[in-house]
Amino acid sequence: MVFLMRIALIFLLVFLLYSIMSYIASPDRKLLAAKRNKQFFLLDDPANPLKNLFLTYKGILFEGEKYIDSLHSGKVVTIHIWHCRHKTIDKLSLPDQKVIERALIDVYPEAEVEWKNIHPD
Repeated sequence: MVFLMRIALIFLLVFLLYSIMSYIASPDRKLLAAKRNKQFFLLDDPANPLKNLFLTYKGILFEGEKYIDSLHSGKVVTIHIWHCRHKTIDKLSLPDQKVIERALIDVYPEAEVEWKNIHPD
């Protein structure tokens, strides 16, 4: 009986450590923390061009949709990006948009960034 309790306790500790480590390493948590701290953070999976990207800059959350050139290279050629909340977009200026575009072009050099529903200063 004591042996079974020890094994159960070991499994419980392993499960707790795994849960804590997965919470700390969670990209969604890092994205929300960067948004709260008004830092730049890009949440993207470059290996999966069909998955949308998320980024935060100056406390504003953006979502981007990637489009690939399926005929020739299969690389990302266009990124449509928009903000998730309309209230906070007034804080974004044209130089801020350029910073975001440069960060996206560093990851996807052949891509063209197009802004949806955003009117620069």
